[in-house]
Amino acid sequence: TTMDFAGQKLAETLAMFIVSLFSVIGFIYGYLQQDFRGMMSLFGGGVLLAFVVGVPDWPVYNKHPVKFLPPKE
Repeated sequence: TTMDFAGQKLAETLAMFIVSLFSVIGFIYGYLQQDFRGMMSLFGGGVLLAFVVGVPDWPVYNKHPVKFLPPKE
């Protein structure tokens, strides 16, 4: 199965939310702890999580499959 259009939108929305959330959390952590490596680790973890959530073709991304018209004879 392949990802449908609604699934593409959902995957993109989730990936952007996850990366944004981990960016903010990483920045706050890095600022408060003065730890650049920790900040980048949190950000990298968010990118990896977004990759795992968005790249594989999970079944949740194919709930609205496209119905094609039958071929003309």
